[in-house]
Amino acid sequence: MIIECKPIPFGVFGPVSSVDNEVPRFDGTTGKKIQAGTGVYINDSGQVGIGTTNPSVKLHVSGSDNTQIVTESGGTGWFGMKSRPAASGDGMLYWNSGNSLRFGITTNVDGATDWSEKVRITTDGNVGIGTTGPTHKLDVEGIVRGQRYIANTTYEESVSNSKYVYGFSEARGWG
Repeated sequence: MIIECKPIPFGVFGPVSSVDNEVPRFDGTTGKKIQAGTGVYINDSGQVGIGTTNPSVKLHVSGSDNTQIVTESGGTGWFGMKSRPAASGDGMLYWNSGNSLRFGITTNVDGATDWSEKVRITTDGNVGIGTTGPTHKLDVEGIVRGQRYIANTTYEESVSNSKYVYGFSEARGWG
């Protein structure tokens, strides 16, 4: 029996040289190119830099003015940021296109099944605490505690309740 060995054209090709921790980007043709500069960079601590070779946090995105992070999904999907681990009472920030910015609490990993909204900022600038439909610049559902005076810096001849505290029916302690 005769066995003939021939070279098999198989191997791993990579950049000839690169910057330490730079992520290689192959051109799909020769497999030998790397995109140098400030593309994607991962340091020895696992911090990822996009647009920077010196990331200072887990995900560091750097660019010119108005740097944006865009997430895109089909349908009526939402985008949220949540802390880990998924423990009871984790905070979550949630929004979707054309909707309100919402802050809340969740105990579920994906936040979809037990979302409990606490604060909402609508597209017209109204802020709701304890309500999902604020109709005023500050709309609070529940008891509000204040430890300081609510006052105008100029003297008023007469005081209108609607001018200072909406829905307040009795003014006390002026003077």
